[in-house]
Amino acid sequence: MQDASDYAVLRGVWDAEYTVTRQLHRNCLKWPHRVAIIDPFRGRELTYRQWDEEANQFAHALLDAGLTDRAVVMGDLFNTYEWFVLHMGCAKARRTFHSLNFMLPEGQVSRLMDDSPVGVFVYDAELRETALKAIGAARVQPTVCVMCGPGEPPAGHVSYEQFIAGHSKAAPSCEKDVSWLDPVLGLYTSGTTGLPKGFVLNHSIIFFDNMMNCALHKIDDQSVSLATNPLFHRGGNTTGVLCVLHSGGSVVIMRAFEEDLALDYIERYGVSHMVSAPVIYERMCAAQEAKPRDLRSLKAIVSMGSPLDRDCCLRLMKTLCPGVYNGYGTSDQGWVTMLKPWELPEKAGTIGLAINEDIVKVVRTYSRRRGDPDNPADDCPKDGTTEGEVALRTMHGCYGYVNRPEDEASAFLFRGWQLTGDTATWDEDGYITIRGRVDDMIITGAENVHPAVVEDALKDHPGVADVFVTGAPSKRWGQAVVAYVARKDPSVTETELDAFCTAHPRLARYQRPRRYRFVEESALPFSPSGKKLHHVIRERARSDFPDLD
Repeated sequence: MQDASDYAVLRGVWDAEYTVTRQLHRNCLKWPHRVAIIDPFRGRELTYRQWDEEANQFAHALLDAGLTDRAVVMGDLFNTYEWFVLHMGCAKARRTFHSLNFMLPEGQVSRLMDDSPVGVFVYDAELRETALKAIGAARVQPTVCVMCGPGEPPAGHVSYEQFIAGHSKAAPSCEKDVSWLDPVLGLYTSGTTGLPKGFVLNHSIIFFDNMMNCALHKIDDQSVSLATNPLFHRGGNTTGVLCVLHSGGSVVIMRAFEEDLALDYIERYGVSHMVSAPVIYERMCAAQEAKPRDLRSLKAIVSMGSPLDRDCCLRLMKTLCPGVYNGYGTSDQGWVTMLKPWELPEKAGTIGLAINEDIVKVVRTYSRRRGDPDNPADDCPKDGTTEGEVALRTMHGCYGYVNRPEDEASAFLFRGWQLTGDTATWDEDGYITIRGRVDDMIITGAENVHPAVVEDALKDHPGVADVFVTGAPSKRWGQAVVAYVARKDPSVTETELDAFCTAHPRLARYQRPRRYRFVEESALPFSPSGKKLHHVIRERARSDFPDLD
């Protein structure tokens, strides 16, 4: 049978239609008056048509700002409705929106500004002082500085309302030229190993990521998502929020997470989906147990950032919602594995299997080279014990970093694959269990110790709320294992924990902490996505434990 397809036409359809701008256009045709974005803090609700029109105004304002061809829009914003306007407005104007971590100090903000030519810098009024210092320290000044929120902007800056005022609500003429390969959203890694690395997603990556998430978590036009994660993080935008808007659902924005308010919003707005970290869900469970709300609208809660252990999983299923998922991925590549409700709690502690569109494997690590994912001889055996490095291949991620050639070469050593730096094992069925990070490894004497192994054992103690384990300098051993412990029971002592670890069946002698330090739970450093920042605690240990010999 002769193939009658006109592939030139088909390629043109793909190029023009698989974009975030065209998806908003389609939603406006079907549901122009449906509420898309709810921002209780700002007191704003935007229908799909209103979102489209305000994004058009922002796009026209950008086009009239006299920016250079390569100039980007950078935002230092809390979770707010303006974030969505900037994202879509930049897409329509064929500009890239770089979304910053609002917790970064001015020195890091200015360095990231220097990584990209910033034409328009948009910041929240509460971040005014940080923004002014960062702008002052940047090598190249933005053309326009825009402040979102109440108050008078600094001299030379304009308010968000002033920036878009008077501009047309009709689509800019350049929107018709938007291509699925246009760069559209610049994000940053969570900084678990140092200064965040920038990466850029194009329209097609976001489009297919949205489709994948809708299929995974059964999202449709009746879904309501609660945006608890920071919107600047991949776990806060494409994984749980943009995919709901892609499907014609609604998003309720939390400016900052607070467990009681989150539960109130679920009850008030009929939230069906949310994505957050285990530590966040634990706080919500405690609040729900103390003051129950009607959570029957919840259909899916997706855990991310760190493995979900069995006890936590059971608690979530009982207290919040039986539809618990656990995803694993990287900031730049998105989800690559997913544990589903029917695999829990039996497979809790693993990160599950690769999602349909991806390949994930565990490859060997050698003293002089890293395992090649394309070489079957470098695959770790599926025995549940042999440790290697997680390698992944996905269609909804990027394969490079902004002005970071060394990091890019390390992560993407083999074409089409990312070596994540996470160490893991996998069993005969392919289920992967994360053990730690290559760069978090403690080498004490000639033995390797993964912090996660010791942390998991210590968390078995009923008096321990959370714990970080790292290596402190030791002249005798190179490094000695030390633990920072947040206590549930204030009477727990170092002697008691030492005896507990000595008797623990999962800890070898060399894995037991030599010293302990008790801290408040708030003093333990986590990234916004809930990942443990071991590099921070490692630096702290250098001064807290100067001599263990």
